[in-house]
Amino acid sequence: MMNPLIDNVVDENDEITKECNLLGNEGIAFQAGLAFISFWVLIIKRQREKPKRSFRVWFLDISKQGFSAATAHSLNLALAIWLAEKKSNASVDSCMWYLVTILFDTTLGVFISIAFLLLLDKLFDTCGFNSLKSGNYFKVVEKDPLSSVSQTKEVSINYLAWLLQLFFWILIVVSAKVILGFLQQYFASALIFVMNIVFSGINLFPTLKLLIVLVVAPTLGNAFQFWMSDNFLKKRDFSKDDSAMLEGAFFDNQGDDIDNKNSTSNQSTRKGSVELGKITKSSVDN
Repeated sequence: MMNPLIDNVVDENDEITKECNLLGNEGIAFQAGLAFISFWVLIIKRQREKPKRSFRVWFLDISKQGFSAATAHSLNLALAIWLAEKKSNASVDSCMWYLVTILFDTTLGVFISIAFLLLLDKLFDTCGFNSLKSGNYFKVVEKDPLSSVSQTKEVSINYLAWLLQLFFWILIVVSAKVILGFLQQYFASALIFVMNIVFSGINLFPTLKLLIVLVVAPTLGNAFQFWMSDNFLKKRDFSKDDSAMLEGAFFDNQGDDIDNKNSTSNQSTRKGSVELGKITKSSVDN
């Protein structure tokens, strides 16, 4: 039974070759699995954070990458298919172009996007639009000054700021893709030459080729891309006043289970020591 992800193609010499289909049913399944595996990197990253972002803030941070990744993935597919048709070559198919696109996207594209983000944050900082700086989702609400509560200010999440930041981040990612698209088209001849060398032996094993193109390389590349981008998309700078005020809103005070158990154990030990000291002192006094 023929694999629906692989189509038979007849080249100019009437030789039967194998071409993978990125938009086939199995191709889509591979891509869905890739997305699931890639976002696990961000879950692992959050577990290692100290201090750990609150789940709500962390979700807002990674959701920007989720939307931008979906946008970039669609552009990657379109670019790979377009290059395969425009730069027609019997030995280079859309999957091979997709691999090149992914490698460009998760290496050079990461640094281009981060550079644009830092420049945009600097511009917003200069112009006084601090709420548009990446990861800066908070707004301070004044409480009733006559309230019996000692704290007169509280922090809430500014979802409009998140939405605007999402728009600018997607704009950055699309701009980076345009630059990378021009580079791939300009260096197409050299890239075709390199791909023919790299895939010269792998073309004989279509399943291995699909595994590398749709799973192995994108997983490693996306892991690096998501990890690096998250370091800059989250809020990075805190003033002294912000640190105390935002601690409860931006960071998870509970920490992970191990830290909680250790903290509870330490508190119990200290409490026991204090009580023992009181008993000892009482005995001496008597």
